[in-house]
Amino acid sequence: MLNAKNTVIFIILFSSLWIGCAGNQGATRKKVQALHDLGGGLVQQGDLRTGLGKLLEASKLDPENADILHELALAYRDLGEYDLSLQHFEKVLAIRPMFSQARNNKGTVYLLLGKWNQAVSCFQKVVKDITYRTPHFAYNNLGLAYGELDQTGKSIRAFKKAISLSPRFPTAHYNLGKLYLRLNKKTEAIAELEKTIENDPKGDYANEAGRLLKEIK
Repeated sequence: MLNAKNTVIFIILFSSLWIGCAGNQGATRKKVQALHDLGGGLVQQGDLRTGLGKLLEASKLDPENADILHELALAYRDLGEYDLSLQHFEKVLAIRPMFSQARNNKGTVYLLLGKWNQAVSCFQKVVKDITYRTPHFAYNNLGLAYGELDQTGKSIRAFKKAISLSPRFPTAHYNLGKLYLRLNKKTEAIAELEKTIENDPKGDYANEAGRLLKEIK
């Protein structure tokens, strides 16, 4: 009977400890999510440094969270801290190799650094991922990288592919228009710049497209 009583007491104590641990884990998850949401929101509002601080707090509590690491990488990129950004993108992709959105964003850092071949490598991998929901972004970025490498044929095809996937995508129309202008293909350039304005009349690209059209005409 004594042994049975001891066993019951042990089970009760163990159960209490397990419930306590589970409760602590739940509280930690909620705190991580709250910090993640707050940090991400601040970054989107343009308060990069405050948002970065909250994301770093969240990452300390959950260091293997690929989504938090991704947002940290983006914040570092937007702050011009490109080495730190690339380091965090590497961590993200080590945890989640098929995170194509992160790979595409990593490629944009290489674009900013003028590392065109590395950028091409990133975007080529992204466009091969049939599950990636916004491949037109990657094709547009690929077009930019090829353009900087003076591979104009590949650049044009990439921009056209982006447009075929998302016909109202103003960025690709604008970039293709600028490329045609550089190649002195004014008729084609005008057509793409006009489509830029048509598809996003109040956007930044529309303003730039309008300025270029005035210069051409």
